[in-house]
Amino acid sequence: MAQTVDVVVVGGGIIGSSIALFLAESGIKNIVLLEKRFLAAGSSGKSGAILRQHYSHPVTVGMARESLLFYASFKEQWGHDIGFRRPGMVLLTSHDQQDQLKQNVQLQKSLGVQTEVLDRRGLQEIEPRGEFPEDSIGAWEPEAAYVQPVRTVFAMTEAAR
Repeated sequence: MAQTVDVVVVGGGIIGSSIALFLAESGIKNIVLLEKRFLAAGSSGKSGAILRQHYSHPVTVGMARESLLFYASFKEQWGHDIGFRRPGMVLLTSHDQQDQLKQNVQLQKSLGVQTEVLDRRGLQEIEPRGEFPEDSIGAWEPEAAYVQPVRTVFAMTEAAR
């Protein structure tokens, strides 16, 4: 083991482990990841780890899109299974928020997100067991996914190693 290090990363959650991974990928060899308890001990280990693109600002949509692509290809790129699953997601809204939801969907579509507004009938096709009021609408995002958060943190640190 080296007596000196090039970089010390503090925090063994998803941010710290991804920093370590990208530093290692850039060619830095002597990286130390410090965590006072254990990997994924904090909020990363308790996350729902939902990967969605339904946001109302172009920058946030773009960041979410890049993240989704990153996690979707993680196993292929680094050989570690992070529990990536793509069940899609429906975001339901109250009646007074329907115009905003429609605007968000238009923005997302303009940025390449596969999404659409569904009425009650469309929502019931997605989830036949659901009970939706007559005037319901929701945004369907079939690309939405999730990962297993603890497994992902450990996979990133292993890939960085």
